[in-house]
Amino acid sequence: MNISTSSTVSKFTKASAFAIMTALISASPSFADIGTAMWDEMSVVDLQITEVSDFGTSMNDIMSGKVAPPPQGARINVAFEGTTKGVLAGTMKGVDYLNIRADGRIDLNIHAVIVTPDGARIAYEAGGVSVPGDGGIGQLTETVKLTTSSEKYAWVNTHTFVAKGTVNLNTGEVDMVLSK
Repeated sequence: MNISTSSTVSKFTKASAFAIMTALISASPSFADIGTAMWDEMSVVDLQITEVSDFGTSMNDIMSGKVAPPPQGARINVAFEGTTKGVLAGTMKGVDYLNIRADGRIDLNIHAVIVTPDGARIAYEAGGVSVPGDGGIGQLTETVKLTTSSEKYAWVNTHTFVAKGTVNLNTGEVDMVLSK
């Protein structure tokens, strides 16, 4: 993950996400109606890429511009692990079976598990898009489906979630905010 950085890229931070959500909730009457529930059920996700497996075309070569994605796209498996904080606090581990399309868009296909401190296991399945940016920073947007048999967390089974954040290909860090 050796893509050079640009000093003009601003890093997504958990503090800025919470500040934005607080401002939206307090400033918008429509957000205020549902804002408290959304705010209470928000989680911050801090992940680290642990392994990248390619199938003939290197992700570093594509992201650095050394080679173009092939017409059929480039399949890359990206393993990750880390922590979640908030309502769904715990550890998270999984794989993103991504496809880098010829037009540069990156389609996400994520399968992971969140393990809470009390031992509950929550399956995390997401599809989405990553848009590469300057300096190796990509924007992430995911639609997330969570499922579990745990009574305590059964409420996740009936909701669709959205995750937004960034991936830093220079450091392997993934920072996201998960909300209802």
